[in-house]
Amino acid sequence: MEEKHSINKYIAQKMRARRAALGITQAELAYRMAISPQQIQKYESGKSSMSVHRLLQICRVLEVKTSYFLDHYTPSN
Repeated sequence: MEEKHSINKYIAQKMRARRAALGITQAELAYRMAISPQQIQKYESGKSSMSVHRLLQICRVLEVKTSYFLDHYTPSN
């Protein structure tokens, strides 16, 4: 369970950084993904894990490959 929490936190950090780099608000990202801003907050806090489908959707909106979120991850991050 701890590793799942660790990868959620890692993806959350990368997601926040990329969204900020693009100048997109949480509300705008939520709108583009047709989900609630509260769900974006849960993803970005690492409190909620996401499906592969959702990860691919985020990648499209944030204009990155899945490797952006997964490369360099180790359970100790």
